[in-house]
Amino acid sequence: MARIRDILKKARNDGGFNGANSAMWYWDSTYPKVEDFKKVLKGIREGDPEIMDTFMDADLSGQHADGVTPKQLFEEFEMSDKQIERYGDEVLTEWENGFNSGYQIGIEQSCLEGLRRDVVFHVTVTIDEQDESKLLSDLENLLAKQNCELVYGEHEEA
Repeated sequence: MARIRDILKKARNDGGFNGANSAMWYWDSTYPKVEDFKKVLKGIREGDPEIMDTFMDADLSGQHADGVTPKQLFEEFEMSDKQIERYGDEVLTEWENGFNSGYQIGIEQSCLEGLRRDVVFHVTVTIDEQDESKLLSDLENLLAKQNCELVYGEHEEA
């Protein structure tokens, strides 16, 4: 029989995993633009009800194909009847809190990834180094690690 502290931790982690997986469906059937990612990200950070109300709630009804029920969670966590009676609600709350947190973090990450993909930064770099080609090569390698690319162009005065 597992200790309740370990069960609560597992419930939060499992809920978080399920929430993050569910967040993958947030943009389903839509083609979000940069403005959409910015709006949702700002809404998350400000707790805007217009955005937060679009989020899926934790669901322990088992009505979805991969959904779970409280009974399934209690079995998975190998809880005794006595533990279920005493701590069942607390375990379910931890799972739901984990789900909601994982879901929000998943959507936040999808927004950041969408912005990374679609945002262009114009940076002017003045090179004072003797070995210009090595510096540019190092910069290209650094950007490639961040899934970015260096595009050469002429400097324009603002």
